[in-house]
Amino acid sequence: MSLPADFLRAFERLCDAHGLDPAMAADELAADYAFDSVEHSRAWVLMSSGRRLDLLNPSPMDLEEEDIVEGQAAVVRWGGSTNGDHPIVDAQHAVNVLASARDASANGLDPWLELAILLHDASEGPLCFDPISPLKPFLGAGYRRLDRRLQAAIHVRVGLPGSLPPGWKEIIKTHDSRVAASEALYMTPWTPDQVRRSLGIKVAPMETDRVGRANGLDPWRPWPKAVAREIFAAEFDRVLARARQTPRTWQ
Repeated sequence: MSLPADFLRAFERLCDAHGLDPAMAADELAADYAFDSVEHSRAWVLMSSGRRLDLLNPSPMDLEEEDIVEGQAAVVRWGGSTNGDHPIVDAQHAVNVLASARDASANGLDPWLELAILLHDASEGPLCFDPISPLKPFLGAGYRRLDRRLQAAIHVRVGLPGSLPPGWKEIIKTHDSRVAASEALYMTPWTPDQVRRSLGIKVAPMETDRVGRANGLDPWRPWPKAVAREIFAAEFDRVLARARQTPRTWQ
């Protein structure tokens, strides 16, 4: 399936800015995520940057970095249920997943992998929706396809491949589960037995809230949205800057 000509022209400019091969990146999006024409009434949302993002046919050109940051700071995890005064948002979760992965790496992480880890839930931002795991099967194939498209568009926007290498996905899954266990045990009403039996999380939680302490915050407490946004944005800027100075290992 081919992409529209106007999309390709804008896409080539974006790829050039990131040093990507436009043909390779466009073929990947066309083959794997089929940015085709879907008949629908208005399905776009107005982003913080003022851009319009079509949720059913998302384009990397219709996202700015500030939109990614705002989305991560807005999405509530665990259905909003916590032991604190604030819900846990994706921004806090993302920086903790990155911290967990860094702690487990003896030789440091590829900056591009760090960026992928930090943005592993970024597709939830434009939707402002993080469905709990038992709900996802009932949302069906349409939701899974929408989620893949949004994630691919965000990846390409920052210079990542639309679909991540399998080894990267495994690293993300491992540390995502570890942070989820930490959140459930330390910051929500879930008991250790419920975490194991109901949530099916068997991995050990993190012991130290390194990110919270580094920012002068009480350990394992949900952050106010503004604080989560600030910490995530600073990490995003640092990681993105390092990644753009690093050769792409997947090409």
